[in-house]
Amino acid sequence: MASEAEKTFHHFAAYGESSSSGNEIHNKNFSKMCKDCGIMDGKIITSTDVDIVFSKVKKKNARSINWTECQMALKEMGQKKFKDKSPEEALQSMFALMVNKVPVASGVTKTVAVGGVDRLTDTSKYTGSTLHLKQKIPPLLKETVKRAWLLMRGSYASFSHSL
Repeated sequence: MASEAEKTFHHFAAYGESSSSGNEIHNKNFSKMCKDCGIMDGKIITSTDVDIVFSKVKKKNARSINWTECQMALKEMGQKKFKDKSPEEALQSMFALMVNKVPVASGVTKTVAVGGVDRLTDTSKYTGSTLHLKQKIPPLLKETVKRAWLLMRGSYASFSHSL
């Protein structure tokens, strides 16, 4: 069980860090690991508890912790989360929460299926002050596309004289 939890630790340690070897985890990723694995529940163990425990187990001037220090942190949080169990049983229960977990991107902006040009040039969605543009946009857009095409062909100069 500990080896599966250690794999999870390495996944979260490397998450978002392109130069990371995955052997040490920063506080941000440690908090993410606790949240994604269900260790931090917001009631018994809060984000403040996770930050305090992280600060307790890390070395004085360090910014990250290794797997051994992570186990110490998990043991301390396990005693708080599983009060009725011994410290070793609580640690095993914490390891069980971490089995087969990987970092999940949350709060990421989703892409829009419709392109920007389609949305901006759809005159049926014009309201208020832009309503008067309803008749102007299609001819202007057509002319802009025509100019771009002629620019690519290199004959824009001859086109601009004809305007």
